[in-house]
Amino acid sequence: MRVIVLCLAVIFTTVWAGCPAQYQLLENRCIRPLHLWANDTIIDLQPQSQRDCGKDGASLPIIKSDEMSRVMRFKAKVKIIKSDENNFKCKNVKFEDNEAFIRITNSFDDIKGWNNYLMLGLVCNGWTQQLQWQDGSAVDYSPGLSLNFDCTKNTAVSRTKFHDWKLVSVEDTWSYTVLCVADQR
Repeated sequence: MRVIVLCLAVIFTTVWAGCPAQYQLLENRCIRPLHLWANDTIIDLQPQSQRDCGKDGASLPIIKSDEMSRVMRFKAKVKIIKSDENNFKCKNVKFEDNEAFIRITNSFDDIKGWNNYLMLGLVCNGWTQQLQWQDGSAVDYSPGLSLNFDCTKNTAVSRTKFHDWKLVSVEDTWSYTVLCVADQR
């Protein structure tokens, strides 16, 4: 009986919140766990994960801050939209934070409490060899990690147990958690 009630609650919350099918509302975001434990290299797993999330119009997590208040998030979003109304990329700017994604990752019983490597929506700019977000914006937040490295060889992941980011080789095999993040309808 609990399972039925829980399933109905998840379905009702997802439909009521306006999340796409297969997504659930967690931390006021539409989330679909693509992989909870994916043992692979990030150079192989990330492009496929970006494509899989992109089929739903979603992306991998884009983390621009740490625990911003909802008021600050709203004010910042309004300023950006007003500063350039013709730039539609501004309307999709996400002010997601590291701690919220750690809580989201730890909400899945299969991986709760483990040191998970959360794959982020980071891509390597081939010209500058610096990381940027897959939406094209600059990475100006990186808890506990200097981003002064060649991203053709390394990238960053969020470590959920230590609440920071870690530098990993793009060719080393690790166990990654991959989440798709979609906009609410």
